[in-house]
Amino acid sequence: MRLFFYTALLLNLCMVSAGSVRASQDSATAPSSEKRLTNADVLDLLKSGLSSEIVIAKIAAAPCEFDTTPTALKKLKTDNVPDAVILAMVQAPSVSTQKQTPVLPVPSVEATVKGEPSVPAKVNCSGDIPVSVYAAPYSGSESIEVFRLSCGDRITLLNPSDKESWLKIRVADGREGYISAILVSKEQPPYSESQKQEDAQKANDDFEDCKVRSQNEYDTKMSAVGTMALTPIMRVAASNRLKQNLDAELRECRSEHESRLKAIDDE
Repeated sequence: MRLFFYTALLLNLCMVSAGSVRASQDSATAPSSEKRLTNADVLDLLKSGLSSEIVIAKIAAAPCEFDTTPTALKKLKTDNVPDAVILAMVQAPSVSTQKQTPVLPVPSVEATVKGEPSVPAKVNCSGDIPVSVYAAPYSGSESIEVFRLSCGDRITLLNPSDKESWLKIRVADGREGYISAILVSKEQPPYSESQKQEDAQKANDDFEDCKVRSQNEYDTKMSAVGTMALTPIMRVAASNRLKQNLDAELRECRSEHESRLKAIDDE
């Protein structure tokens, strides 16, 4: 009777918290930035004297990364973890499916006549005052000005990964020099059809991987539930909850996939 009470409490908590947990994943402070609850954390909480009810509430409210393989469940049982807590761990919503940032085009790196990496850029300023280009990174009165550019002039950035405040550039007539990084902006190359197709295929592959991961985790947890001594009512409730979690994760996989394809089409 006590075990059934714990399970009923868990189901109610899951229904209340599942929506808020998923909603918070899209907020500025996503749960992915929090420490995930593990098997070891649960053992520590129980050993500290906290009741099963409190531990179950914590499981329902926190992002979790539990090992619920049959071997891990046997160890939990050996460590005297109550069945209600073990069931809560098995039913905990998965956080393994993370949102993926849409793949957007980035400046391509091409070979220059000298074999150096480069990206197209332009002088980013306003007004009619010319911009000085120096023979070396500026170091005060010793620096030598080699030529000048106007705002909006197109240039080639020869050290695109350089994080220094002075960047090496080349202009159309072959002259080279150094310019202040605050006066340079990289240009976005056209998003080619071949790149679109490649990114769309990557999005499709990630979508399939997301579905497979969700299904595999569901199958693993269902197998784990099958090894537990539960009443028929509890087994049905646990199975239904795991199926709800699976459906929610698959919807998230599809939503992310559709968002990525839309971002690609909009380019």
